[in-house]
Amino acid sequence: MFSPLSPPLPKNEWTTVRIRQFSEDDVKYTFSIEIGGEKFVEMENKDARNFKNVTFMNGADMYPPAKAYIDNISFQTTGQFFIHILYR
Repeated sequence: MFSPLSPPLPKNEWTTVRIRQFSEDDVKYTFSIEIGGEKFVEMENKDARNFKNVTFMNGADMYPPAKAYIDNISFQTTGQFFIHILYR
């Protein structure tokens, strides 16, 4: 399992996070994360699958909530979504 630690988000600024999975040939699938327009990670997903009725969660009961706001979530069935985050 891949679990990177991202660099800290800038305080009091909206930051765009883009998470996507794509394939240019329908054989090899790539997973990528961009934070603030900078590529954070890009790697081959060797276990790419389709999912139905996906639920988006922006937190977990086991962690305290972040001092941040989330705005303009855009989820697309093309395999990517965008999140604007304001970290306080």
